[in-house]
This record gives sequence, structure tokens and C-alpha cells, in this order.
Amino acid sequence: MSGRDNTELDARLDEAFRRLPETDDLLDLKNELRASLVARADELEAGGSGPTAAVATAFAELGDIGAIAAEVIGNGSGREAPASSAEERTQGQRAIELMRRHKVRPKPAFVVRTVILAVVTAAGLALTALAAFGILGWPVWASVIVAVVVLAAPAGVLVGDGTHQETTSNFPVPGGRAAAYGTAAFLAAAGLALGALFARDLSQTWLIVVAASLLVVAIAWFSYLGATQTNRKKPWTRALREHYQGTDRFSRDEAAAARFGIYAAVIMIVAVALFIVLSFTVGFVWSWLALVGGIVVFFLVLARMLFAPESTHTPSNSDNNKGAGHE
Repeated sequence: MSGRDNTELDARLDEAFRRLPETDDLLDLKNELRASLVARADELEAGGSGPTAAVATAFAELGDIGAIAAEVIGNGSGREAPASSAEERTQGQRAIELMRRHKVRPKPAFVVRTVILAVVTAAGLALTALAAFGILGWPVWASVIVAVVVLAAPAGVLVGDGTHQETTSNFPVPGGRAAAYGTAAFLAAAGLALGALFARDLSQTWLIVVAASLLVVAIAWFSYLGATQTNRKKPWTRALREHYQGTDRFSRDEAAAARFGIYAAVIMIVAVALFIVLSFTVGFVWSWLALVGGIVVFFLVLARMLFAPESTHTPSNSDNNKGAGHE
């Protein structure tokens, strides 16, 4: 965002929302629209437009803010706004046009960073795998340093940097939250890498203790970040998502998707805890079965929630008689 004065833009946006109810959904929408309008006004000014003309054009391209807010209010109350097929096609075409018009080009510096970090991460993964299989013959401390510095650290930076970048579909994650995502990814990668090194030398029990601890913290952190993440979708992406609604359950039922995320976190935490306990009691020969069991339960829960059978209950005569008594 540039350092120009956005007073006029904020005044027009406040006026558009002045008669609307003050709800969390509309506040999120207002913040999203402001970011989109500021970005578009900056782009128009860079192309030669004056500040006033740039703001006016940005608002004109966005369309009727009241209609957008009405859709948010209707969706929040569980009602669907009636629209003919022709109107739906027009809304979908307008959303596609807005997406093309506001296409975010990747920043050269971000692309260079991503390529370099990806290469370093791939090299760290290869070296860690070779060390875990005993091919390199490195001491444990050297393998741990490579796993943490060359594999886990760049992987965490990749995740944090990627979530902080704006895309055509999503607003950028704030810097602090992006850093939290990157830290969680670093902990997860480090935990997996240390677990692989423990498989090479089972006498190094401290490796599995540290690895399991890192994985539990990473899973819990990812669960928290996912549960508290607000909607990053830009208005046109939200319009397209509503127009072309997915057919799977998670696309149609966000509450079910959130519940599955919680179930997945609980399953993995329990599996890792059992793995640690069994490693110290019966040994690694059998403890890995806890992780296999966790993965199996994870996929069974996924299948059960994602492909839940439709209700096939047919009212019986007794049901009809019971219902008739209340008419």
C-alpha cells in the first residue's frame, strides 16, 4: 500500500456502511473492501489518474456495496437471496471480470526467494534422508543441525512468506500471523526430521522425545491458527464461490469442515502420545503401529464426514398418524 491520503476513500466507504447494521461479518467485509479499493486506487494513480478520479473509478468498478452487504447478511442468517439463472450468470461473469481486472502479479523478489528457499529445502530433505538411512555416516549432532537449519528453517520461512503474500483470490495474512504459520511449519518439519533420525539410531531416545514434543506443539498451533483464521477471500472470489458452490460436504458445510479439523488434531495428538509411551515401554518395534493406527482412523473419519450418506428415512404409517395428530 502506498503512503497517499485515503481520507476521501474512507469517507465514501463509511457513508456506504452508515445505514447497515454493525455486525462482525459486515466489519470483515468493510475491511476487505477497503483493502481492495486502496489497492485499486493505487494502481489507477500509478497509471496516471488523479487521486479523486482513482477513488471514484475504484468504487465504480466495485459496484453496489449495499448489494454485496445484503448478500453477506443473507448468507449469515441462513437465507439465500432469490435470483434467476440469468442474474446468477451475470453475477458470475462480473466476479470473473473483477478477478481479471484485479489480478495480482507475483513480485520478482518473492519469486526469487521462493525458488532459492525451495532448492535449499529440497537439499536439506535429501541430506536428512541420506543421514537417516546411514548412507552419509554423519554423527548425530551434524545430522540434527542439517535437519533443523537446512530443512526445517527454510520450510518455515517458505510457509510464512507465502501466506504473507497477496494473491488475486486472497488478502495477505498479517505479518504476525504469517510468522506464526511459519513457526508452526518449522516445528512440524523439525519434528518429522528428528523422528526420521531416531529411526536410524534407536539408542538416541532424546530424539524421539524432542520430535514428538515438536509435533504435538505444531499440531496444536496449526489447529489454533486455523480455528481463529478470518475470511481472507476477496469479494469477487466469494461471489464466485457462492455462484459455483462445491458439491462436497466441506464446501457446503463450513461447520463440518471445522469439526473435521478438530478431530484430525485430536487423532494425531493421541497417536503421537501413544507412540511415545509405547516407545518407552514395548520398544520402537511395535510403537510405530500407533502412528499407523492414527493415520487409518484419520482417513476413516475423513471418509465418514466428507461422504456422509444421505438420509433415506421414509415416513411410516405410524409416523404419518403421529404427525396427523398435531395438524
